Amino acid sequence: MEVDVVVLGGGPGGYPAAIRAAQLGKSVAVIEKAELGGTCLNVGCVPTKAWVQSAHALKDAHTAFPQLGIKVGAPEVDFDQVQANKAEIVKTMVGGVGMLLKSAGVTVVSGVGTFTGPNTIAVEGGETITFTNAIIATGSRPLRPPVEGIDNERCVDSTGLLATDSIPRRLVVLGGGVIGVEFASIFNHLGSEVTIVEMLDSLIPMMDTDAIKALEKAFDKSGIAVHTSARATKVELSLIHI
Repeated sequence: MEVDVVVLGGGPGGYPAAIRAAQLGKSVAVIEKAELGGTCLNVGCVPTKAWVQSAHALKDAHTAFPQLGIKVGAPEVDFDQVQANKAEIVKTMVGGVGMLLKSAGVTVVSGVGTFTGPNTIAVEGGETITFTNAIIATGSRPLRPPVEGIDNERCVDSTGLLATDSIPRRLVVLGGGVIGVEFASIFNHLGSEVTIVEMLDSLIPMMDTDAIKALEKAFDKSGIAVHTSARATKVELSLIHI
């Protein structure tokens, strides 16, 4: 295949660049080894916000409904349906990205791309693509901190947590930034006993003081244990069922 522009990576940087290049009259191919949409659509903000919606609905059933005079049975979590709803939302949005690329005339190539020369990329299991210009939009991946024992199967990153098939009875969140506190809040609403360990002296340390105080107050009220100025040094497996 020969194109004017090849884009390595079909995430939020790659696919808009591909569409814009096509709109400017260039022939374009996007190489993506997984699903279109990248981290945000597949294992980031979109599936996480689907979880947030489920968690908020459960919270409303416990609190807002009675306050508004709405009586329902005791709410229960069907986590299989929570995950199915999340997956359907992701599938729909990924499909939408595919349709946008198709309508723009962009060719999508599935596989791992490797530069084999200044103007060629070989795609694993596919053909070699010759190009005039290349855009590298390969994204990023989670980095595990250098903590002894953190490589065991009970320690997951955000991608692994989103793929879980059950609600943990207890959950420790290592890191009190925006992602950590979001997951902590979700699982607190879903019924987990949640603890946050943050090495700096406050949660969401990059935010303003008022936001930090409001979040800490809300977490204290909801029963989330918060340990700031605390650094994880070791993870040990326990025989206690979690």
